[in-house]
Amino acid sequence: MADSTSRAVGGILLFLILLFSMPAGAGHTPATSGDGINIRTTTKVDVIGSFLTSDDLDWTDGSNGDQTVVGYYEHTNAIGGETKYSKDFSLDTGDKTAIDNNLKSTRALDFSASADGSPGGRMITDEAVMIDTINNGASGTLNEVSLCPLGSSAENSNSAAFSGRVVAGSSLDVAEVSLVTDTAVRAVASNADTPQSLTYTINAHGTELNNTTSNGAIGDATAFIDANVVQGNGETGSETSSLSYSDLTSVSGTFNLSKDFTYSS
Repeated sequence: MADSTSRAVGGILLFLILLFSMPAGAGHTPATSGDGINIRTTTKVDVIGSFLTSDDLDWTDGSNGDQTVVGYYEHTNAIGGETKYSKDFSLDTGDKTAIDNNLKSTRALDFSASADGSPGGRMITDEAVMIDTINNGASGTLNEVSLCPLGSSAENSNSAAFSGRVVAGSSLDVAEVSLVTDTAVRAVASNADTPQSLTYTINAHGTELNNTTSNGAIGDATAFIDANVVQGNGETGSETSSLSYSDLTSVSGTFNLSKDFTYSS
């Protein structure tokens, strides 16, 4: 199952880059739709047999030629066994403060391939989140321009140019698991001192379904982060600094896995 997990992680990254890497735009911009658009879904499932759920978000916010793109993807497919699944997903495209987020997702699931008496069951679940920003540098008042993700003054006649893409997520191919993931993104704000941020947390361990206590989850799992950030001079277009960071953790067998990633700029 390790090869299939690796292919799944590559597929998620490729899917996000292809879907969301059109000429992407600026850091956390003032929201262009007043109070913003609100979407919320709550899902609860308890099933013995097959289970399938899919979630796909593509949100673009921009002003004055700058742009922020936020992407989110989850696909979970269980065949056989017992699945208990709950998820709370919300999106609010309005301006946010430093203690709130535009995108929030929390999901918890338990899966046991043998709970239905047929140990051939299997669950595959993939999840990823992305924020992609470009700020070309602009002049004007705070409410007139896209906010530089690294901060700017209210009167900014020579903003720094900025480009950054951050992707985080996980992929599991398992026979037994208890899994919790938390995702949060802040992309737009009315205050230049409020940073963009992305957080992703995963905790996977053994399940207690079917009145059994497992020493750990069983199968393959991968958690990953990929970040690329470039800052330059908005007036000359020259690059002044760059940062590239990647982190990948993979396990196979009987395992417990936890990972917490935070990005802000």
